[in-house]
Amino acid sequence: MSDEEGSKILRHLDRHKSLYEIGGIVIAIGLSGWANIISSKALKSTAESLRKQELEFRIRNRPYVIFDGEPTFGDKTTYESFEFTSDNKNVDKYTFPKSINVQLQNVSEIPAQHVQCTIVAYLNDKQANKTNVVSISLIKGASKTITIGLWDEWYKAITDGSKELSINYTIIYSGMLGENPTEYQTSIKAVFDLKTNRIHYPEYHIK
Repeated sequence: MSDEEGSKILRHLDRHKSLYEIGGIVIAIGLSGWANIISSKALKSTAESLRKQELEFRIRNRPYVIFDGEPTFGDKTTYESFEFTSDNKNVDKYTFPKSINVQLQNVSEIPAQHVQCTIVAYLNDKQANKTNVVSISLIKGASKTITIGLWDEWYKAITDGSKELSINYTIIYSGMLGENPTEYQTSIKAVFDLKTNRIHYPEYHIK
């Protein structure tokens, strides 16, 4: 390269120095942003992996009672003993023409002991029916159907949309011998969706 050519290059660089500096900054920002994206993806992947490991650990070391599927409407059900609204006394036997049923299941190898469930149904946020499931045990693979009764007029109001149905399920249980009978809890809120004609869960907590 001649001195004249070198001088031309130097003058060119000097004249466009600011453009090259801006270009360098843009490239640096782009590389930094790309690195941040990669880092963010790695962090999300790590967090998801840790969440799965924690869930697997919990399932291996404690009972884990869940709902097997969504609650479904059923035919009549008879309570041997149940609590019915605040202005009615308990009765020994009562038959409801309609019902809502769901399957409880323990997905852990650890048996669930002293499993008790309280079910409270609300129509337009006002308590309509409450029942308590007597204490049971659940080993892995076994399931238990739990039911709450409905009057025909309640069912009609729910399915025609004139009233909103929500149900709170509170399940308490224990695992190993010596544990508090209320050591673990599954809390579920179920609501009826008129558009899909199904009952789904806006809230589902296990502790």
